[in-house]
Amino acid sequence: MGGLHGFMSWNRSILTDSGGFQVFSLNELRKVSEGGVTFRSHLDGSSHFFSPESAMAAQIGWAADIIMALTSAPSIRRSGNGSATRWR
Repeated sequence: MGGLHGFMSWNRSILTDSGGFQVFSLNELRKVSEGGVTFRSHLDGSSHFFSPESAMAAQIGWAADIIMALTSAPSIRRSGNGSATRWR
């Protein structure tokens, strides 16, 4: 067993989340753009960018069995210039 399965010593299916809920819930700490979302760490203020592709790559790298795609909530898609609608 490798990836999350080895780390957790778990031989059953593992579902991972892309962080889409955090895009919605961390409104003060995120900026949605054409390519994805940038979060500012609440611990040290550092920036972290996630695109739909990088969220998938991370979950694949963890050897997850069920992978959730990074999407944005409807209230976010309607805000700003609407660019996030292209990566939902």
